Amino acid sequence: MNIDNKVVWITGASSGIGRALVKELAKYHCNFILTSRNCDKLIELIQELQYPEEKYLILPFDLMDYKNLPSLVEKAVERFKKIDILINNAGITQRSLAKETAIETTEKIFALDFFAPVYLTKLTLPYFNEPGNITIISSVAGKFGSPYRSTYSAAKHALHGYFDSLRAELHRENKIIQVLIVCPGFVKTNISLNALKGDGTLHNQLDEGIQKGLEPEYVAKKIINAIKKDKQEIIIAGLKESFAVFLKRFFPEILSKILVKAKVT
Repeated sequence: MNIDNKVVWITGASSGIGRALVKELAKYHCNFILTSRNCDKLIELIQELQYPEEKYLILPFDLMDYKNLPSLVEKAVERFKKIDILINNAGITQRSLAKETAIETTEKIFALDFFAPVYLTKLTLPYFNEPGNITIISSVAGKFGSPYRSTYSAAKHALHGYFDSLRAELHRENKIIQVLIVCPGFVKTNISLNALKGDGTLHNQLDEGIQKGLEPEYVAKKIINAIKKDKQEIIIAGLKESFAVFLKRFFPEILSKILVKAKVT
């Protein structure tokens, strides 16, 4: 897929992988629709890039309030008339035992990690230009579950089921819209700081695995390369996480034994 000058909507664009994607895609002179709760950081990013005013639209929004997404989509379509690439990047993780996770916390995680990307995709599909691309930032947690990630992993597994099905349906309808599912491992972002504990309060700690994780810029380049090559799924992770995915597929009982004893951060 040629991504030069395409209309790209990125959620969670103010930090981490989302921010890195904006900076990398700016090299292709893309037109941006940028969504995040933090409007100031979006403005700061645009100013840093010195991006032309006519080539971006900032739409601050809390995606946990996904039921009000129709008005957001109207503003985006009014501005650019079409969408070429949608990158569902916004998300939140968890640091709590399943038995200690309140149902309200489970609902919050699913609201942002599953229902928001699903609904935004449904709302934008009628406006997609072809060839187009829908990218889902999942996780290696969408491949296997580990302690302290029960709800997060469940939401990511749900994404795989939904968007694998959507890919097949679009193909049957002869739509030239690729669906890419991205499974990162540990990435140096604020994700653990913003993780929810069982009672819904913030974890507010930078975990060891995150500190030693991949750079967001590296991950962004891998994602963009996968979009250009029409990939369906990619894993971008360190050796341990990649090996865990391998074990889950071919030797699930061995992985299960490892996870029981593993230090999980």
